[in-house]
Amino acid sequence: MVSGERVKVCQDHIGGLNVKKFFSLVCFFIVFLTVILVSLAYAANPCFSLGENREGNAILNALRRGLQEFPERYSLPFHYQREDVEIEGETEILLIVKELNVEGSWAWVEVEGENESYEIDALLYQDGDTWVIKGMVNPRYFVCPEREACMDVKGFIYTTFSRQFPLAPSAIFPEVHPERKTVLTSFSKGILAKGNVIYLVRFFEERDGWAWIETDPRTMDGMGQFEPTNALLHREEDQWKVVELEPCCGEHEEHPGVKQHGDFVTYLKNQYPQVPKEIFPHSND
Repeated sequence: MVSGERVKVCQDHIGGLNVKKFFSLVCFFIVFLTVILVSLAYAANPCFSLGENREGNAILNALRRGLQEFPERYSLPFHYQREDVEIEGETEILLIVKELNVEGSWAWVEVEGENESYEIDALLYQDGDTWVIKGMVNPRYFVCPEREACMDVKGFIYTTFSRQFPLAPSAIFPEVHPERKTVLTSFSKGILAKGNVIYLVRFFEERDGWAWIETDPRTMDGMGQFEPTNALLHREEDQWKVVELEPCCGEHEEHPGVKQHGDFVTYLKNQYPQVPKEIFPHSND
């Protein structure tokens, strides 16, 4: 009868309100609040969760199956010198979706491994009720044939897939800002002066002659990966010049601006008030 005594205590504390109704109301409120929060998160980032999206889950399941045969299959013109591109057969493939675009019977997806350090971009086609992989690439590791073409790694990948599959709608691939490659060319001079460095652009925005760029540099053969390199640039007489290079690793915490303002972007906003704040990621002010 211990449980009965507990119920009685609960009734006393809630002023005689029926306990079942009380807890039903609480549960309803929790569920309602959860739905609202998830909806807001999804609106802010469509890749937050696929949830019950059957089409999205079918695409990811096809991708998981294909990864078990990669890179022996689906590599298209891309090839690799590294020996750690293949995902071991016993590994449970958990994916973090960074990009998922579907148009008609085509899908473009960019994912990272949740439990493994790998990154995959892939094009799929829906044949009847089945999603079929047309090609995939590891953007960190593939061998680049020519530096000028691969300076913007992602841009090169999108162009390559578009040429290989001309029927795939061009809008399915993430948009590349027309100034991005020009900025990268200027950005690369003096940053990593080695002639075999190319860049995975993680963020880029340009406005009114100012640009903010975030990159992961890598070597052309995919064997070398460098620390993230981010910079603020300004266009002067049709030439992009690096204004500030964000320090990396231990140097970041020792930067006077970071010490004063808490982070590098906040420092830049205060140091250069003329810079449009919209070029920075997650800028709300």
